[in-house]
Parts: sequence; structure tokens; C-alpha cells
Amino acid sequence: MGVSPIELSALGLIGNCQFSALVERTGTIVWCCLPRFDSPPVFGSLLDRDAGQFITGAEDGTPGTQQYVGNTNVLDTIITTRTGRFRIRDFAPRFEQHGRMFRPTMLIRQIDPLDGSPRMVVRCAPTLGWTKAPATVTAGSHHLRFEGFASGLRLTTDLPIAHLDGQPFTLTAPQRLVLTWGDPVEEPLAPMCDTFAAATIAHWQHWVKQCNIPPSFQREVIRSALALKLHCYEDTGAIIAAGTTSIPESAGSGRTWDYRYCWLRDAYYVVDAFRLLGQFDERERFINYLLNIAGAHDDLALAPLYSVSGTLPEDEYIASTWAGFNGDGPVRVGNAAMRHQQHDIFGELVLALAPVFFDERFSAERTPATLDLLLRLGAPPRLRARRTRASGNTARRPCPRRFRVSCAGRPRIARRWWRRVTVPQKRRDFAVPQRRSSRRSSRGHGIRNGNRSSGDMTETILTRRFSRWRRCGSSAPMTPACAARSRASGRT
Repeated sequence: MGVSPIELSALGLIGNCQFSALVERTGTIVWCCLPRFDSPPVFGSLLDRDAGQFITGAEDGTPGTQQYVGNTNVLDTIITTRTGRFRIRDFAPRFEQHGRMFRPTMLIRQIDPLDGSPRMVVRCAPTLGWTKAPATVTAGSHHLRFEGFASGLRLTTDLPIAHLDGQPFTLTAPQRLVLTWGDPVEEPLAPMCDTFAAATIAHWQHWVKQCNIPPSFQREVIRSALALKLHCYEDTGAIIAAGTTSIPESAGSGRTWDYRYCWLRDAYYVVDAFRLLGQFDERERFINYLLNIAGAHDDLALAPLYSVSGTLPEDEYIASTWAGFNGDGPVRVGNAAMRHQQHDIFGELVLALAPVFFDERFSAERTPATLDLLLRLGAPPRLRARRTRASGNTARRPCPRRFRVSCAGRPRIARRWWRRVTVPQKRRDFAVPQRRSSRRSSRGHGIRNGNRSSGDMTETILTRRFSRWRRCGSSAPMTPACAARSRASGRT
């Protein structure tokens, strides 16, 4: 009997902003990287059936139905067998405790009989990352300890240990399975799981209540917001593109990339989506993540992507022993795009930082480090990046409009916070070539050499350029000077 192909639409996502996992409708966890998103997989059968999985389901593998507990990332899988029906509740604990967010590297599976006497199987078979080698198992009185990992991996349960080898058994009472990375569980299992489940459900439902949800398609927006939140690595503020690697862009294309990293450009759009939802913590953490990266690059020679810790990921290579998603490989680890040049990242990063100086709600975040980074990102020397051909996928795109728009808005921030900028920094960041300023003066644009600061020259030059983009049909916001001229000329 052949193995059924995996359908992406049939996978449920769980997590707690520390790690995530994918659960099939059969109740099997087919993908999970521990202890963080870009770690090697502990369960990797999404990409190779021999790469480890956590089976909790019917003895014949019958798929069930999946649904989330309302407005949460707690997943219920209900499976009906010939002899009964049972529910698997999967979640990663996440809730506020002692004034900070509690998000352990812990996965909890609660199994509850609903009808009859269902027959089921449980088998936890992790593998040692990309080697696919099975972990060595040591059995305790109420747990299995898996050896060979960088930290302790333990499965604690109130099931008999004899039922954890994949042999069918009859489910007669609620059971719990707790997989932990690091510190093991040292307290009574049943009350801990019930407490963590109730607190996690309450946390996610409270988070959704704080979101600005439009009146149309509310369920879809809420589910999308919850899924986006699970791609935030809260420890550093990174926002990953995806929790998986090597899912083909199309069948047989060979375009199987590792997206378990933070793309600086794409993260801005996620931050902006959270802004529309009325959630701002993600933007604040991402700015801290960005400041950490920029601090290591005085010349702002930023890579397009970084690991969740803020370092460059490992060099890309192909895991040749892995079959690939439904046999469609290759399986790639790392991403060579970190060597590419993507000039449009500067515009997105300026737009991510700008609300700190335009929105009074974020006034506490106005630090010298943030202002310095903002001015460096939008400095005129960066405009010369348009003359250097980008590499990678960006080479096939024109110069992004958002980069130009962000540079046009930058002098507004500089004027508002001018006294906080040192004189050497003004000279460095706002210097304008004399030839350009003289040419603009001869055309009567109001620049008289010696009567205006270089910052004012930059404002006028960029405003004029911005005005031309506006007349060309751009829908970008206008600077105040450009808007005034547009109103005077009758343009909208």
C-alpha cells in the first residue's frame, strides 16, 4: 500500500513564537524544528517519510477533522474510528506569567475519548536533524528520553510506557503527552496541562480582542493574523518568511528554497500588517532586531536575510539523502540569497522606523541609536545604489518606488529632530553635490547658495523629484512642500 501524498491545505499550524509545528489530519506531527525555527528538524517527515514523526492517531491511520479553538492557535483534531471517537488537542504554551511572556520549548498533546472505546496508536520517533539518524531512546518510569541532541529532549506522559511503541491500544481515559526541550516536567502532569491549556486559550483570545478587525471576512482576517503572529520569533524580534524549507514553488520546478529566515524587506510588510491590526509590539521588537544587525555593519552593507538570532545563516547546501516534499526535491538547507544585493531593503526599513518619529504613541522609542540608523538608511549616498545592478530575483525588477518615497520623507524627520543630530552627522548625511544645487538654483527653485542649509537643499531636491513621481501616477504619500504645490496648481 503506497503512502498518501501530503496536502499543505491539510496541515494545522501550532506554535508559541519560539518554535512551530505542523500537524496532519491523521494526528501526526510531520514538521517541527527545535529549539527555534531555523534549527534542524526533530520531526521531518514532511520532506522525507523516514525523517521522524510523532504519531498520535487511529490504528489504521484514518484522517480526522481539524479546527482551532475559537480565536486561538490551539488545534483540535477529532478522529472517528470503527469503535469510537477521540480528540487530540495540540498546542505550545504561551501566556503571561510573572510579568513576562511564558513560552517554553514545550509541545503538549491532550488526548480525550469522546464516544465509545476508540483504538489508537502513539509513537514518538525523533531524528537527529539532517542526518535522519534515529535518536537513542532511554525509557524511564513515566517518560522517554531521547539522546543525541544539543539539549535534553524528553517525552513525559501518563500513558503506560508500553503503549508508546506504536502498538494499538484502547483509549479509556484522558491522556497527556508533553514533549520538552531542555528542562523536563517535574510536576503533576494532568493539572499542569489543564492549567497551561486554559491560560494559552485565554491569552490568544485576549490578543485577538485587542486587534482592529474589519467588518468583512472577520474569521479569515483573524486566522491570518494568528498565523502571522506564529512567524514572529519573540526572543529577538525577527519575523521569518515561513516555518518550512524546500516546499516547491511548483511541481518539478526545482525551486525549493529555505525560508526559515528573516527577510528584512518582507518583514516590513508583516510589521505594517500588524499596524493595521492595531498591534505594535511586533514592530518594536523588529526595530530592536534591526538595530542589533545594523550595529555590526557600520557601512550598512546589509544582506537581504538573516537568521532569527541576527547572524548570517549557514551556507546553502543540498541534503542529498532527503526525498523532498512528496518526492519533489531537492531539499535545501540555508539560503544563498544572503549573498545577493537587494537595494530596496533600505526603503522598507526606513518606512518601518519612520513611525517612531511621526507617531506620538511611540515617543518613548525615540533614541539616538534609532535616529542615527534612520538617517544612515536614507542618506543620499544610498541613492547611488540605484546605479548598481541588484542580484538575485530583484535584478528583474525596476528600482522600487518605496525606496525613493522613503528618501523623500526622510528630511521631514531630520527637520523635526534637527537639534538632536550632531554637526558632523549633518554634514555627512545631508551633504548635496554643489553641481546639483547650483543647477537647481539656476532654474529658480528657491535655493540660493550660502543662504540655506544643506538639509534644506536636500529637502527641496527630493521634493522636486518626489513631485515628478507623483505626476507619473505614483500613489505614494506626498511631502508637505510637494502637497502644497500640488494644491496650488490644482492637481490632486
